[in-house]
Amino acid sequence: MDGFPQDAAFPGPQRFPLSSLPEDLHEAFDDPGAIEGQGTITTLRQYLRAAALPACLRFGQRPIGICPMFLTPWPENPEMKRPLGTRVLQKAVTLDKWDFSRNARRYIDELPELMIRVAHSDEVERYSRIDGLDDLLEMLQTTLLSTIAECIRLIERMQRSASLYDSLKFARATSLCTAHHARWDILAMRDVAFDRMTLAIIVVPPWELSLNAFRRFAAPRDFPGNLLDSMPSNPADFISDKLWAVVHDACHERGRYFVVTNYTHWAFGRFAQGWNVAHITEPIEARMIELEGKGVNYAADNGVTVIESLLYWIQLARGAIPL
Repeated sequence: MDGFPQDAAFPGPQRFPLSSLPEDLHEAFDDPGAIEGQGTITTLRQYLRAAALPACLRFGQRPIGICPMFLTPWPENPEMKRPLGTRVLQKAVTLDKWDFSRNARRYIDELPELMIRVAHSDEVERYSRIDGLDDLLEMLQTTLLSTIAECIRLIERMQRSASLYDSLKFARATSLCTAHHARWDILAMRDVAFDRMTLAIIVVPPWELSLNAFRRFAAPRDFPGNLLDSMPSNPADFISDKLWAVVHDACHERGRYFVVTNYTHWAFGRFAQGWNVAHITEPIEARMIELEGKGVNYAADNGVTVIESLLYWIQLARGAIPL
């Protein structure tokens, strides 16, 4: 596509994110000349384009993107039912992926020319073993999301001691939608100055949410007759109904922007005024790199990577850029 950078213009995918720098080098990180000889020097835009998520293993054996042939059925969770009229979402609409990627690409390409150093890390074992949802959430917080926060800090020339920096951090927010044996968890970014939620990320591990089920969830559809309140047994859309109820409960009257992910794929969404319509992208495949250096899974080209998309969507949610 015209105007899009070519892959050859970028370095190979970096193994670990910006946040892997030791704490005592964080301030020097803004000045590449101050940390001579550590990590790889590049530009922020190049890093974002080339960065990849670690292709972790579940229980030290299977790549977490490979789901078992038969997923464990989700529980009924009758406690999630609500009085009719509580959940006001009536329609899910697909965001055109090319409009989404074009807008995200424009934002990334207009970023200032910031020079950075990307540190290497010895924590291969830690990042290559996922033994459950808690481990997956911790890895997302300590690698990907802290990296996005660092990118925003650099873009906005923000001091690490600034109170605004605390608003860039994600925290566990399970209480926004609880259920017995829940197959999901929630990470929330909170604006501490205005005491409000900026964006929610609903995380369902890939061994609980297959790509087909994810695509079904993100497909355009209606929710007639208070469907999300009554939660009837519906084999075809059971997981989709439940996930939309989770998204609604996490966001309603708190924040319009959300992300849903099974780690290998990511969908970006927002609620319209009135909360009765949600717009969401198709699931976008994340670029993965094997920690033992065996190669990179170059995801289907959507014009913008998951990491670039996440930075763009968070900045929209913060009001840092116009919609």
